[in-house]
Amino acid sequence: MGRCFIFTGAITCDSSTLLMAGNFSWPELTDLPWSSSSLGESLANSCRDVEHSVATLIEGFDVDEPEDLMKLVSVLSDEQHPARRALYTLIYDIQIKEIKHA
Repeated sequence: MGRCFIFTGAITCDSSTLLMAGNFSWPELTDLPWSSSSLGESLANSCRDVEHSVATLIEGFDVDEPEDLMKLVSVLSDEQHPARRALYTLIYDIQIKEIKHA
């Protein structure tokens, strides 16, 4: 039996499924409601249907719209981890350049 991990963005306005991971072959995914708020639940049910256990990880948010970058910058602003600091700096620099060219 495999274990399925699903990381959803239930706290976002579009309730995206952000990450799917597992140590097994996935069940058939063709008929899942992609690009919908019910994808995470449908994916979990598909995993359970083939007797995989399901763990839903912490909620988060995706970055697929320009305004999502502001939220990401806010979340990363106090980060001390070097890679996250580098991401913060990159996003911040991009935003400053966009404002100057607007």
